[in-house]
Amino acid sequence: MKLLTHLTTAAFIFTATNSFAHSLNDWTLETEGPSFEVYSKESQDKRYEILARADVQTSLGAFLALMQDTERAPDWVANCKKIMVQTSSSGLDAIVHSYYDAPWPVKDRDMVTKTHIHLDDDQQGYTVSVSDLGQDIPKSVGYIRIQNVEGAWDVRQLEGGFVRVTYQGSGNPAGNLPQWLTNDLLVQSTSETFEQMTQLLREDQYRNASTLALLQHP
Repeated sequence: MKLLTHLTTAAFIFTATNSFAHSLNDWTLETEGPSFEVYSKESQDKRYEILARADVQTSLGAFLALMQDTERAPDWVANCKKIMVQTSSSGLDAIVHSYYDAPWPVKDRDMVTKTHIHLDDDQQGYTVSVSDLGQDIPKSVGYIRIQNVEGAWDVRQLEGGFVRVTYQGSGNPAGNLPQWLTNDLLVQSTSETFEQMTQLLREDQYRNASTLALLQHP
């Protein structure tokens, strides 16, 4: 399967911003692990906006290599049941249909998105933008369609062989979930995903991948 250019971190993710926070002054630290942090702040409609980042000793191409390996998505994307992908010939654009097995008492969710990868000119980082296509695709039986999905990932080369992976976004899971439950589950699922992601990014099969081999310039 060609390059998978999409990631979501829970059964309820994300209506998101496309710009990354340069300062954490307005954010509240919700949880952290050995190599990741998850922050939140309340949006105007009382939904959480989430920011998560991880510093991992791995290669710049490891994140894309992990995303390419769609069979392992359930091993690290929280609540992920399966992901189906149609990728463009360039490998930079894709249509992604993600299915999530939501924890009780929440009903299962699905999400349809379009993704695009932009590689920096200096090849020291890249972004993965995510936009919503759910309104254009018939709904799946037994699933509630996540709405108004937009998101952005940012992957940067750091010193000492480390890479920083950042996600910033907010969420509208649809359905009749109380806001406090939506916010709690968003933080929990983001934390689970980043914890599992950082472990897999250290595996040789991903850290030995070349970004230039995975990406093609348009």
